[in-house]
Amino acid sequence: MSKFDLSAILEKDDVFKLNTLEIVNIKCSQIKTNDENFFEVANVDELAESIELIGLQQPLVVTKSSNGYLLIAGHRHFAAIKSLNWDTVPCIISSQANSELETLALIQTNTQTRELTYAERVEAVKRTEQALKSLKEKGYKFSGRLRDKIAEITKESPSEIGKMQAIEKNLSSEGKEMLTGGELSPSVAYEMSKMPKEKQNVFTEKCKAEKKTPTSKELKQFQEVETDVDEVEEVPAWWWKPVSDKPKKPCNIILAKKQAGEWQYRCVFIIDNFDDWVESLEAEYWCVIQAP
Repeated sequence: MSKFDLSAILEKDDVFKLNTLEIVNIKCSQIKTNDENFFEVANVDELAESIELIGLQQPLVVTKSSNGYLLIAGHRHFAAIKSLNWDTVPCIISSQANSELETLALIQTNTQTRELTYAERVEAVKRTEQALKSLKEKGYKFSGRLRDKIAEITKESPSEIGKMQAIEKNLSSEGKEMLTGGELSPSVAYEMSKMPKEKQNVFTEKCKAEKKTPTSKELKQFQEVETDVDEVEEVPAWWWKPVSDKPKKPCNIILAKKQAGEWQYRCVFIIDNFDDWVESLEAEYWCVIQAP
């Protein structure tokens, strides 16, 4: 894979090379944070202690604005420095870049210097793709696959980027909420994204009812017991039991209710929440389809 050289693009646009520019001290009061920064500014106190002990090892990157300087890279460090009440801070001043190049500089700097959350990684991939596509429209030339260039900047593998894009495109809204909230791992989210949205919704309902973070094993079990309506209708009538007759042990079941003169079915992997499932689905009957 040919290396994506961001500094070469920046040089083409008369911007900067970070390892050759002079470092200058700028008053903190003159620096404004960038509204485009989506990276979490966390663990500031811990970073401030480190800076107070050994000093600032990496200067901030700023660009001139109409009323001072705009911060391009180093938001977490800047927050720590302000907590230490520094009057000035070492900075590299770039000449004015277009918004796409500033976005790429922000992303590349953060992905190289800190550990990101999964949500930050996904957002970095999305914004990098948008910036590169916009630069192409403005006449910049990139050889090779776009995904490889995104990987070079974000430090993600092309295969991982493909999974992120599949999740973004195919995962249900409930699944995305669970992923963002840490209730769903990226690997399970990716496997879920391969399922029809209706089955994803059934699985997320199951997860919320059980109040647990699902594993790949549980998702696989769910996929194995999930049954189409046509198959359910072939279940012998004598298998069905009224909901008042509860299962004696955890089992995989089909719940049924009659609505508008037609039977509606739902497959569920039961742990210990039979009553919750019956209530939420308004089920009238159930039958065992697979013992654990």
